[in-house]
Amino acid sequence: MTDTTRSVQFGETTIPFVVHRSGARETVAITVEPSSIVRIVTPASCPGEVVDKAVRKKAPWILKQWDEQSQRAKPCRRDFVVGETFFYLGRGYKLHIECGNPSRAKLAGALLRVHVENKYSDAAVVKSHVQGLLAEWYRSRGTTYLTNVANEFASKIGEVKPQVTVTTIETRWGSCTGQSISFDWRIMMAPRRLVRYVAAHEVCHMRHPDHSRSFWRLLERVVPDCMARHAELSTIGPRLSF
Repeated sequence: MTDTTRSVQFGETTIPFVVHRSGARETVAITVEPSSIVRIVTPASCPGEVVDKAVRKKAPWILKQWDEQSQRAKPCRRDFVVGETFFYLGRGYKLHIECGNPSRAKLAGALLRVHVENKYSDAAVVKSHVQGLLAEWYRSRGTTYLTNVANEFASKIGEVKPQVTVTTIETRWGSCTGQSISFDWRIMMAPRRLVRYVAAHEVCHMRHPDHSRSFWRLLERVVPDCMARHAELSTIGPRLSF
């Protein structure tokens, strides 16, 4: 039978999951895959309400599995030195630092070049300045890219083009209030497919501000493998930072 997507709310956490109904199954089985996808196998005639109840009962265990998987993806420690790799849309670029005026960051082939003004000589000050320039570069690139992607998904679901802001959020990848969407600039380090997932996720909140089943159905319509992307982002998310 065709797999379906559902979700339940446990406290402030939304738990999306994939349901597979099997005529050979007599009980409900719940697993959390290494990719963080929650998968439920049920008897063919099992009502959705029974599945939801089973997931809520196992919610503490599911959250524990997610937490352990997240801990395995440890945050990257950054030194901001020449040759260090930084990711943009999932592709790695080597950092190159040189004197230049004005101070700025830009892509040049396989390099992420950062120009630092001569007035910065102390190593700690240079490191802090490079860090700030890179964050601003991600914000600038993200504003253009995420605006285009958000507009694309808004058109697909029949919504007006949102007002997009790229800033520092830290606790989440994005947020939607009415027709305004904010993204955390760090998402621009993720592979393109995950950045697009986050954009689609927030655009769907323009129609459904909660994480109801209607929301997940809409998201699944525009991003059919949204559950896999959601799980992948949960796993690698801690590494997308500096």
